[in-house]
Amino acid sequence: MTRLSVILILLTFGCGLDELIAGYTGAGGSGGLGGAGGQSQGGQGGACAIDNVLSVERAKFTTQSTEPEEIAALDVPAGVAPDGWVLLLSARLSSESTQAESQEVRYLVDGVERGIGQSRSDAMGAGDGGPWQHFDLLPPDSQRVSIEFRSLRAAFLATISDLHVVAFAVPPGADPVFAEDDMQIVVQPNTTQRIYQTVASVDIPAGAPGDYLVMLALVGNEVPGIASIGVRAFGPDAAHWPVESMLGMAPRPYLSNPLDEWNSFMLVRSVQSDGSAIRVDLQVDGSGIEGSTVRDIRALALRQDAFAQAKLATALDEQILMPPARDTMVGELDISTDPCHGVVVAQFVTLWAEGLRSVRFGSATFDHHYDSDEAKLTYATLGVLPSGGGTLTTTVSAPTTALSVRESVIVALELP
Repeated sequence: MTRLSVILILLTFGCGLDELIAGYTGAGGSGGLGGAGGQSQGGQGGACAIDNVLSVERAKFTTQSTEPEEIAALDVPAGVAPDGWVLLLSARLSSESTQAESQEVRYLVDGVERGIGQSRSDAMGAGDGGPWQHFDLLPPDSQRVSIEFRSLRAAFLATISDLHVVAFAVPPGADPVFAEDDMQIVVQPNTTQRIYQTVASVDIPAGAPGDYLVMLALVGNEVPGIASIGVRAFGPDAAHWPVESMLGMAPRPYLSNPLDEWNSFMLVRSVQSDGSAIRVDLQVDGSGIEGSTVRDIRALALRQDAFAQAKLATALDEQILMPPARDTMVGELDISTDPCHGVVVAQFVTLWAEGLRSVRFGSATFDHHYDSDEAKLTYATLGVLPSGGGTLTTTVSAPTTALSVRESVIVALELP
């Protein structure tokens, strides 16, 4: 089992050339992410009152307005999370326009902007959507999270689909380590050699041995026509996340965006500490003397033993699928939970293929056709598992050309 994908929920990529399907089945049958809107409490069963997991979803919203419009919101209860809340967001973005910077999503915490995203789903023609995913650590006294969306080109309709917003209280004893930065310009001083520069680090201090869940994210914008962005993490095992591609996808074999949008990147891993200090670096190759820009930079580590359960299924090596291969399962995770506990799940996947690639998470379909072979993007969808648990699976079907599936990780976090 090899591959680059992470799942804290269920997702499915699929349709057309290559199909990635992730879902779950439980005691009550099979299911998806839930309804098309409204706020709910995750993992709730019977008379259980769960207030440490919040979620809201919206199936689709389309607008031609260039003014931001609120499309979803979470009201955060006071006094529940003295160590703060972890906020997770995912959606797909599209526009009738095929030009750069055609739509924008942003989220605000108590009226202050904390993150944005854009995506060009099809460089050759309008497509069904590109990925956006992000996370944040909210202060314990936060009151409201709102998500806004707008078209950046008044002559064209823009759409956000399959929006999922999840917030869960940091468990006592999770010892969160958090680093962030609003914006950095990364200059490539050497055009003949890729130089990755650290833009954020998680520094876990020496202490009790144990496993840590590490989350890394940023959005990046190239210098149009001059530079692209390469993204990777450098872990405590002196290894790169994700692994370098076997397909020789120089000059940026990890994650990359050769398009001039604020594309998002996100990685999740479990790292083991023997009690020594640990550092994980989030690194960017900005490439170009003009510099490329990264913003909304986040890095977070949480002790896994603070959760009632923290289960991961990881397939971290690259898997290359050649046609006519079909329906290859690359990840599976069985979860049995307390029906009165909230369970947060999610999946992140990085795909690369020349030409069209399609991904489906549940009912969410992403279609992509890039005119550059450097596009190695992460995709994600996040949510709350129904009470009782179930089985999380990820399945990929090969396209008509070679498909690189990079790093698959399935994560389920059961709140105490």
